[in-house]
Amino acid sequence: MVRLGRHPWNEALTSDLAPQHPGNAGPPLPALVGDVRRLNALADYDILDTAPEKGFDDIVVLARRLCNVPVALVSLVGSDRQWFKARSGFSSCETTLDKSVCAHALGEVDMLVIPDLTQDPRTNANPLVTGEPHLRFYAGAPLETAGGERLGSLCVIDVEPRLGGLSVEQAECLKALAGQVMSQMELRRAAGERERILAGQEILIGQQNALIATQAVVARAAGDRDAILDALVSGAMQAVPAAQGGVIELQQGDELVYRSGRGTLAAHVGMRLPLHGSLSGHVLTTGKAVLCPDVLLDHRVKRDVIAPLGMRSAIYVPVSRGGAPIGVLKLQSGEPDAFSGRDLRIARQFAGTVAAGLAEAGEAEARREVRTSEATLRAVLENLPVGIVIAEAPSGRIVGHNARVETILGHGVLPARPGEGPLRWSALREDGSEVAPSEWPLVQVTEGRAADVAMEVDYLRGDGTRSWVGFSAAPMHDADGRLTGGVVVVSDIDARKRFERQLAAAKLAAEEANRAKSEFLANMSHELRTPLSAVIGYSEMLQEEMEDLGQGDLLPDLRKIESNARHLLGLINDVLDLSKIEAERMEVYAEDFAVDAVVRDVAATVEALVAKKGNVLTLELGDDPGGRAHRRHKGTPMPDQPAR
Repeated sequence: MVRLGRHPWNEALTSDLAPQHPGNAGPPLPALVGDVRRLNALADYDILDTAPEKGFDDIVVLARRLCNVPVALVSLVGSDRQWFKARSGFSSCETTLDKSVCAHALGEVDMLVIPDLTQDPRTNANPLVTGEPHLRFYAGAPLETAGGERLGSLCVIDVEPRLGGLSVEQAECLKALAGQVMSQMELRRAAGERERILAGQEILIGQQNALIATQAVVARAAGDRDAILDALVSGAMQAVPAAQGGVIELQQGDELVYRSGRGTLAAHVGMRLPLHGSLSGHVLTTGKAVLCPDVLLDHRVKRDVIAPLGMRSAIYVPVSRGGAPIGVLKLQSGEPDAFSGRDLRIARQFAGTVAAGLAEAGEAEARREVRTSEATLRAVLENLPVGIVIAEAPSGRIVGHNARVETILGHGVLPARPGEGPLRWSALREDGSEVAPSEWPLVQVTEGRAADVAMEVDYLRGDGTRSWVGFSAAPMHDADGRLTGGVVVVSDIDARKRFERQLAAAKLAAEEANRAKSEFLANMSHELRTPLSAVIGYSEMLQEEMEDLGQGDLLPDLRKIESNARHLLGLINDVLDLSKIEAERMEVYAEDFAVDAVVRDVAATVEALVAKKGNVLTLELGDDPGGRAHRRHKGTPMPDQPAR
């Protein structure tokens, strides 16, 4: 029975954990020690420097007793140390790599067993071998992942050499226990991953609940802007726990005013910041959210408000109404680097949630002020990705449009007298002909000459450049069905048209290249068939002459020449067949052939290659391989080939 008490080497190992120095470096460690994939696999288990666990401790106790040694360790080899997840008869948690024997186990095919450490060049200079505690015997079974990365070993150690090593039974048990160590590590990683997933799900559920609650408040607000903004700040702070304060900064002229403050910013409601010269103003004017990890390092932050607000890091997200920014949602913390990119995305989700509610509030205000839907229509038109032109009938006078149409056409559209718009438009069709003023879809529709007219033209923009533009017009009628005007959708199709042309050019080039390739193959095939036919003819003539002269010993070689020439001719014919297939002129017909003859021809073709490598080709033909009776050749020489 091995006693589980203390051992003198515990103090020796514990007292010296300093990094290795070049002066005392021993033999080089296996290159696998520093392998990035191996180190990443070890890091993926997140096990280094963790507390002891009973499952691992039980394994080292069993290993120690099975092998009758004073020490057993679960050793994990990092980039600069070896760390012990479990140890029996040993008190130190780690050693530097210059004292590691386990590092050498990483490069072994199987277990590493060193009967006498003083006699092995890898370990005879190890400080724990040359000095206290004078280690002598080591046996380690590798800890290997399913992907083949070796992380360390389950090892047993003795201070006495064991020239016989481990018994077969002990070695098998040690490897089995090493497998159990990996099973424990896999279970531990799976449990940790499950905990992380559950924690992430809890956070996500909390964020979703906060988002749902905010949406419910917005739905009940019925256009109450203050209630919507209060719900936005409260919900965002609940979903982003790192936020110590939150506020909405609304634009009023050239200033931003603090509204709906919470947390550390509640006392600052009413404070004003300049629109120009502050990070909040930058976010509002650009419409882009900003994550500021440290306000002291961002020159856009107004310096004199940092200390009073107790702010070191912050998130700024524009708040829009009807597509136009009206303010900024700011979440702040007194700690630097308090927020992550995920926090920024969550804040943007909350800001987007209230956009509809704020738009409703804006529409309510607009109805109270002007009682018209013109602003709503304008907002819709200006946010469309296409241009819209509205004209009256039958004059064709343009009475309205969005800004997008001017961007696409490159010139203004209004003001315009009857018919003036299309008269000054200039464009070419696909065939290069110019579009006449009377042919524009807007004119045809408003004059009642056609309905649902569309065309794609190469348009001359206001800046002198040309761009492909699509025009699609439809008539507008009143309640009695009378034609009142027309609406034209103007689309920027330049990128699509250019791509179509590039695609057509590429297709044409590919077809031309394929045609040239087919012609080349056909010409080359015909050029090669002539000399091959001569080779076949001469080989047949030589065979006849050799038979007449009684030189039968030369016939096998001549037959091989003929066979290979016919084989090459067949390949050339196959190339011609490919050309016929591509030209769709290939005729397919069924043909009977002798399977054994084909097999023998193939064997004869490769016979020289097989013999050149010193190999033996054995041809076995089953009974009646082609539907007729044939002898089965097994181990017999091929024709004209001696048996070997």
